[in-house]
Amino acid sequence: MDGGLPSWCWDEEAARRKLEDIVWADGMACPHCGEKERLHRMRGRSHRSGLWKCNACRQQFTATVGTPFHGSHMRLDKWFLAIHLLYIREPGASIRDVERWLGVTYKTAWNVAQRLKLEVDVPDHDLDEIVRQLCGL
Repeated sequence: MDGGLPSWCWDEEAARRKLEDIVWADGMACPHCGEKERLHRMRGRSHRSGLWKCNACRQQFTATVGTPFHGSHMRLDKWFLAIHLLYIREPGASIRDVERWLGVTYKTAWNVAQRLKLEVDVPDHDLDEIVRQLCGL
């Protein structure tokens, strides 16, 4: 592992906490109904880390809702490492570099890069803020 990279590029829990800090910087709200008060964390072995439930609309959610990471089977720390490799590190990495660093197939690395590229090309999108926060800007 590279000691120069932040912890959220190597630790899934740290990556989740970092994303929660970025997405919910102005306070947590249910992405389904907008409720801000009646939210509670789902705990226990049967619930994944970072899962919340809204008592108003009864929907479950995580900080990934509305981000390019939503619905992905790839761990969040690998997404952050891909962002670091493709957008923060100078010069940007190739797809083969992303494949090697993430330990995924070429097809997965290419799909990750394309998904991020589509999000970055949209002005005023959440990914811009996520990348700025990951860079410390």
